[in-house]
Amino acid sequence: MDLKSPYIACAAFCERVLEEQDGVLSAIGIVNRLTVHATELPPAGGVPRITLLVMLKAGDYKGKGKVLIDGKSPTGKSLSKPVEIDVELSGGDSGCNVIANIGVPLKQEGTYWFEIYFNAQLLTRAPLSFVLMMPTTAKKRSPTASRQRSPRRP
Repeated sequence: MDLKSPYIACAAFCERVLEEQDGVLSAIGIVNRLTVHATELPPAGGVPRITLLVMLKAGDYKGKGKVLIDGKSPTGKSLSKPVEIDVELSGGDSGCNVIANIGVPLKQEGTYWFEIYFNAQLLTRAPLSFVLMMPTTAKKRSPTASRQRSPRRP
């Protein structure tokens, strides 16, 4: 069994990835925590999407392979069907970029883990935390508390 695998150069969640004509990537809005106000949650059944950028460097690996991304809820339950992407590496300092648009069903607060495999071998786990902000109740102010001071005269 050949255990050679590529190396992870980057595994980052971001709002989007831009790819220039010359192949240069820009990861826009890198995040590791989603803070969502309860009033902004998607309706029942709605799943917010986020982009996961995985950059691989071939190292000793040459040939075709399969990248698999498997998301787990804070309780360890699989989120949905894993994302599978076929890649090809030519060894040495060559590499490839995997840009995956992933749905995250935010049903509970905590850390969601995304396991990244190459040919069924775990390469790394990328965390994405979710914090739910509940609406605050406004305190009733007394009429004097809402008055504004007059500007001082010189």
